[in-house]
Amino acid sequence: MGLGSSKEVKGKPVVIIVGAGYGGVKVAKKLDKNADFNVVIIDRKNYFLHNIAMLRAVAVDDWEKKCLIPYDKV
Repeated sequence: MGLGSSKEVKGKPVVIIVGAGYGGVKVAKKLDKNADFNVVIIDRKNYFLHNIAMLRAVAVDDWEKKCLIPYDKV
């Protein structure tokens, strides 16, 4: 996943996932493990905001770095 492909996907079906919330990211990761698909995520932002982790960021120092995950790192 990310901005480039880490595997040979020429001639493979393209799976487009619109919306990269918790469900979209989970499906994309599962499909990306399989070499049978070229997975593309379409979202209005280029990062995943882990909303639940934001609650912990209020109480734990330096935790906010774990709340915002760029899609090229997913």
